Amino acid sequence: MIASAENGSLVSPGRLVALLTMGGMLLAGSVAFFALRFGEWFYYAVEHMGALGFLGLSGSAAGWLAKRKGYGFWTAFSCGAILPAIMGIAAVLFFLLRDGGGLYCGGAVSLPVALIVLLVVAILPRRAGS
Repeated sequence: MIASAENGSLVSPGRLVALLTMGGMLLAGSVAFFALRFGEWFYYAVEHMGALGFLGLSGSAAGWLAKRKGYGFWTAFSCGAILPAIMGIAAVLFFLLRDGGGLYCGGAVSLPVALIVLLVVAILPRRAGS
């Protein structure tokens, strides 16, 4: 059942489209990475597409959990999706400045941070009055 989020349902039609898009990015990136054989840049692109899908889904999950506990959806989404992406980019920039050119991936930073944020939101106590 899909109704508006204001009526207490889990997902609005707009969020459903976003979730399906992020899930599709994760699925397409994973399938392309494991099934197709092209060059190094192709793998670099599809693994990042899959990682962005994962970050979006983990951010949405953090936002959904936070909303159910009486906290703000967008704050938790930002901490679960945008913050890990920024931290991954910062890690890549650090290695680019230190080591010079090449292909780098911030997934070793961003994916664990996204999971830690999801875990923190999951163990947050329910806000009083919600």
